[in-house]
Amino acid sequence: MGQPHRHFGLRIGSFGDGVDLVKLQLGLVRHQRLDAVEDRIDRTVAFGFLDPNFAFTYLIYVLIVVSTGGLGSVAGSFAAAAVLGISDVAGKYYVPQIGAFLIYLVMIGLLMLRPNGLFGRR
Repeated sequence: MGQPHRHFGLRIGSFGDGVDLVKLQLGLVRHQRLDAVEDRIDRTVAFGFLDPNFAFTYLIYVLIVVSTGGLGSVAGSFAAAAVLGISDVAGKYYVPQIGAFLIYLVMIGLLMLRPNGLFGRR
């Protein structure tokens, strides 16, 4: 995206010309940030990380983790994410026939044992 900006040369060249160096530097920093954001968006779209169905892909997992961990409990959600994630990956590795459904079976089992979630209020 072009040459990097050199602040030292700008300071020497505009030292007595009445140019406000603080405003100039803030403008350059703002321009660099906008370039970085634009570059990030370009790479995200180009490599396919941004998908219209992105939210729906992970929304089910978020709902499962929050409900299994206990509503309003960050520690419960963390524990549920660990238990469900490990059981999901292990199930897909060791039992690939039912690996996709194992996360739901673990969720049902945990909620049958603790209906309010792992660290939910009693």
